[in-house]
Amino acid sequence: MTAVTEEHVLVGGLGFPEEPRWRDGALWFIDIWRKAITGVSETGAQAGRYELGFRPGGIGWLPGGELVVADVETNRVVAVQPGTGAQRTHAELNGLTRVRTNGLCAARDGTVYVTSIGSDLQTQGDRASGNIIRVAPDGAATVICDDDLMFPNGVALTPDEKFLIVAETFGERVSILELGHAGRRWSAPAPGTYPDGVCAADDESFWFADARGKRCLKANLAGQIIQTCRFSRLCYAPAVNADRSRLYATAADGYDPTASARGNAAIIWTPLMP
Repeated sequence: MTAVTEEHVLVGGLGFPEEPRWRDGALWFIDIWRKAITGVSETGAQAGRYELGFRPGGIGWLPGGELVVADVETNRVVAVQPGTGAQRTHAELNGLTRVRTNGLCAARDGTVYVTSIGSDLQTQGDRASGNIIRVAPDGAATVICDDDLMFPNGVALTPDEKFLIVAETFGERVSILELGHAGRRWSAPAPGTYPDGVCAADDESFWFADARGKRCLKANLAGQIIQTCRFSRLCYAPAVNADRSRLYATAADGYDPTASARGNAAIIWTPLMP
């Protein structure tokens, strides 16, 4: 029997939390079916909350402090004003997306990367390729990758912003895209896993959650699995804090609205060795 990693609950009573991001001393995450974004401190105290009115995907921040979120219902990137929660459409992605928007991350200059799935998670039919859309700081959007992306899900940038990390759930792999002129792409195979959320560990490695394996795995950019943290529950997306002393994971009984209604989901964490 494989031992479970040391596990703590940061905050419970959630619906279906996803896309955790660490920023300015707080962990921010979406609650998909409750259509909200919440921030909590390292003690679990609420640092902020925004009711969106739409089902969210990935989140990030623009240079001026606005929070940006993928609207998976109308295929937009929406900017949310800090404090007031006022919303504006930052980018319209209809015509560029496949089935719908999904994950999102933002670079320091305000460039946003959005994943778009090519087939629905709940169907067992044709699993068409999704794509990746780049949104410039002015809101102009362009597809930058649309070949053989099997349910592109969570997406993250390495801290040096040289590489884009994309979890491919149906592909059982994580793809790495080199940004810039070279534009190389390669994959970290993870057979038997369901890669969901992803976050950078450092410039050379990343964490991804196995949505059917109750674990988060760390891999290097060469595609080698170098560490595994096992949990007592299904986990869907990871994040690390600023000093990389904690690995956070969103945990839930399942993705569907029925499981979400039970309010049993949580943000859990485990200490990381220096």
